[in-house]
Amino acid sequence: MRKGITNRATATVLLAAGLAVGSTAPAIAQGDGQSRQGQTMPRSQGQDVKTDWSDARLDSFAEATVAIAKIRGKWRQKLDNAENEEERKEILGRYKDAANQAVKDAGLSPDTYNRIHKAARQDKGLSNKIGKRIQEKREKPGKQSD
Repeated sequence: MRKGITNRATATVLLAAGLAVGSTAPAIAQGDGQSRQGQTMPRSQGQDVKTDWSDARLDSFAEATVAIAKIRGKWRQKLDNAENEEERKEILGRYKDAANQAVKDAGLSPDTYNRIHKAARQDKGLSNKIGKRIQEKREKPGKQSD
């Protein structure tokens, strides 16, 4: 049914979003090691993860996630066409900057976005709640920027 499709799509978008704004971006872009500490921990270490986010924050998260997915599509082709590692790193840096700006435009800090993302990976109920919001944002495009 649609629910399974929505959950898979949500997982894909959440993964893309996390890669974009830093929870795992250093693993891809070879960013600073400091960003990795505490950000890429396995799911089992989420005892103190906040899961009771306000509706307004979850709406902002969904808005940012949809915008990041669009940005990812735009930058993926550029990345695939990079001629060398230096160009690839430059493109990844610009992609991350654009994703961070999308998060800020949605009214969240990158840190808050990453904390919600981490919580959604660890709490199925929260993930489902966010998934519904993402689906609504996709169906009714609003003020997302490309």
